[in-house]
Parts: sequence; structure tokens; C-alpha cells
Amino acid sequence: MAKKRGRPALWGNKNNRTVAGHKFLCSVDAGLKAHGWSPDDRKRVRSVIAELRKNDLEYRRRSEDTLYAYYYRMRRLLAPLPTEEEKKDRWVSLLIQWGKATKRHPTIMSANQSREIVNRLIAVTPQHRRDDLDQLFVSAGCNRTAARLL
Repeated sequence: MAKKRGRPALWGNKNNRTVAGHKFLCSVDAGLKAHGWSPDDRKRVRSVIAELRKNDLEYRRRSEDTLYAYYYRMRRLLAPLPTEEEKKDRWVSLLIQWGKATKRHPTIMSANQSREIVNRLIAVTPQHRRDDLDQLFVSAGCNRTAARLL
């Protein structure tokens, strides 16, 4: 089977936006929100994109019509997939959240202990099973009292 040649997609691929496409979508959405406008109002979207082109050098090399088409194409796609580092940071923050003190329970673990636990888990988990760690951390957040009994 022949490999597909050419430049990689700048804004998005078949299912997900790229980081650049996500940044563009968020910039336009922030402009719309600042004015209190809806993304369904196409004239307002055009004016926000024109504003964005004026203020951001990154978007000046593309025409307003091209950016307008990209905006509506990016809205249909999913957000970019998180990198390994972003996943790790999220897991650490979930553990910190899970281990903080409440009215009924003292602090279970510190930020350093949370980071150490995540590092150990990543070290012993095979690469092809790392996506399963997400489920572990989500259920740990839901079952704080059940985990205390272990």
C-alpha cells in the first residue's frame, strides 16, 4: 500500500483538529464571546475573523474567506488529542484533588507524592496499555472512600 505524500494537515486531519486549528477556533470563539455574539451568526464570525487577521500576523497570509471556511470546518472536528505530558499532568492533578483534606478526612498525599505515584505507574505500564490509566484515575476520583479501605 502506497504511503500518502504531501504536507501534513495544518488545521486538522480526518477526525481531530491540530493544535494550530484548535488555537484558531478558540481565538475566534473568544472574540465572539467578548462581543456577546453567537457562532451561528455568519456575519459576526466574518467580522471577528477580520479583526483577528488585523491583530495577528499568523493569520494575515490566509484570505478572510479561507479562514471563514476553516472555522466552520474546525467546529465539526474533535479537539486535538492530548500529548503524553498533558495526560501525565492531568493524572497528577486528579491525584492531588483526590488526596486533599476535607472536613471529614485529613490530607492523604502531597503534590510530590502524587507526582511520584504517576511516574511509577508510567514506568511499570507497557506503552500499549497507557490509555487504560485514564480509567484508573477517573474511577479513583469517584471512589475516594473505597480507595481508603484498600
